[in-house]
Amino acid sequence: MTFIRDKADMRRGMIGAATAMFCVGTLTGVSPALHGYPVYGGQAVRYAVGAVLLFAVARARRLPPVRLTRREILLVVLLALVGLAAFNVFVVESTRYADPAMVGTIVAT
Repeated sequence: MTFIRDKADMRRGMIGAATAMFCVGTLTGVSPALHGYPVYGGQAVRYAVGAVLLFAVARARRLPPVRLTRREILLVVLLALVGLAAFNVFVVESTRYADPAMVGTIVAT
């Protein structure tokens, strides 16, 4: 089953995916500039802003509320902690001890 309606949707999706990959790929290159960055506070602000934006978009589109089960809430929290926030913290912290090329190679692997 496909969710792509037309070529314009497909093009937007491809551009969005390429932009996301570019932004993630450049993270290791700019990480040394973030040595004084408050990593944990920055992550908290980043995800809080993301949650507010997501809520605003859902309200603007008048989407109905979604009720998650306890299992789904647990899985979302685990994904946020391990898959999203921890990844960014590890990348920034690792550039304090290694150069960006090494970190980028390990992330790419």
